[in-house]
Amino acid sequence: SWSFQYGTYPFLHGNDDAVVFLGQCFLLGEELTPLLVNMRGVVEQTEFFQRDNYLLLSSIRRSFVSLVEAIYTDKGQEIRAGVIQYFEQSGRSQFTKEDVKIIVVLESALLNLGRCIDLVKP
Repeated sequence: SWSFQYGTYPFLHGNDDAVVFLGQCFLLGEELTPLLVNMRGVVEQTEFFQRDNYLLLSSIRRSFVSLVEAIYTDKGQEIRAGVIQYFEQSGRSQFTKEDVKIIVVLESALLNLGRCIDLVKP
């Protein structure tokens, strides 16, 4: 037998809005992992698409919409600047202010999630 013990994600309670934002994006990406496994099974025709996974996909998309909308609030400029600064300071010198187009990347991911929902809608 097994049990589930909930633990908080430390980056969701930070002082830096950009780190909290990145932590929320990471957690949403992690929630997509079981869904991806189910979709691979559907593509390989070894299993059916689970209704719970459709509901999960819709929920994740709604959460992602809220994150993208946060970029357009008063704190949005601070979040964008903080994310760019995070990538520049983390030793990933290939990322510069011009290379990190966070709004474009997030809105593209949001569009792709919407298309995915349309494809698997029961």
